[in-house]
Amino acid sequence: MTDLSVLIPTFNRASILRETLEAMCLVRTGNLSVSFVVVDNASTDDTPAVLRDFAQRLSLSVLHEPTPGKCNALNRGLRQAALGEIVVFTDDDGTPDPSWFEEIVAACRRWPSHSVFGGRVDPAWPSSVPKPFWAEDKRIQAIAFTAHHVSDREGPYAAQREPFGPNFWVRRSALAGFEFRSDLGPHPTRRTLCDESEFLRRMRRQGYEPIYTPSARMVHRVQADRLTELALCRRAYQYGRGEISVTQIPEATLLKKSRAAWHLRVATNVAVSSWQLLGAALEPEENVRVTKLFAKALTLGRNFEALCWSANVALGRGPGSDSPLQLDAPVQAAPAPA
Repeated sequence: MTDLSVLIPTFNRASILRETLEAMCLVRTGNLSVSFVVVDNASTDDTPAVLRDFAQRLSLSVLHEPTPGKCNALNRGLRQAALGEIVVFTDDDGTPDPSWFEEIVAACRRWPSHSVFGGRVDPAWPSSVPKPFWAEDKRIQAIAFTAHHVSDREGPYAAQREPFGPNFWVRRSALAGFEFRSDLGPHPTRRTLCDESEFLRRMRRQGYEPIYTPSARMVHRVQADRLTELALCRRAYQYGRGEISVTQIPEATLLKKSRAAWHLRVATNVAVSSWQLLGAALEPEENVRVTKLFAKALTLGRNFEALCWSANVALGRGPGSDSPLQLDAPVQAAPAPA
């Protein structure tokens, strides 16, 4: 019998978590053994009561992580939970299709030499507020609302794409030695995104090529407070800050030629992108303004993160081994899953 563990971090979203766990109760399990691990990241709302309510309805275990940050919660689950042979990573605001578990296992069986998989994610819009016109933009949907639909066909991801958001799974045997970076991901006092992408890019560098499976579908329930221009800009900025942890630091070629020139260029880029963001905010035409704000906030996030790294280098605090300041190591072949 194939056993799956669904890992869900949560923080102060009791009503949202309840809806997610209700949806999990409706997913078919068939002859699969499915367990749920919810890591409570020091919630102060009714989250414990919600988890008690579902303790008899789901095979549910609860872990507690007192250190703030989604990635700290995920790492607690990876270190402490009794995980099944397939570990499914999701969020506390997702609604899976009823066939989700079956499709996950079927994909693993179709690709026995692969260990990392991602599924489709479609946004679901709240009924309490009108959906703004800009929410139809596919690039905005991907970054701001976690939409993820690579293709209608199953197969390997392209070289620069990874599974995304609340719908990816990994064979437990491939997770040894991997943890999420605690300086990325949602946090009560700061939010630098791309935590999953950075984690999975590291796995790819060790030879774990991911497979996209559109039939394993998850719906991301968008909360009403995400549908404002301010929230969109904040999200783009947070994504931009995290993005260079996945790809490479801006101006990498210049850095190789002259560190002093690189420091100056990075500082200049922040000043220029800040000015451009202000200019975008003053654009009177709404559809033009939103598109510009999104793009300029994304660029400012990238440049500001580069400036932070520049300051650390100047102060003698060099980047860690997983920083994009380090050249990518050669890709090694991954071992076949047990």
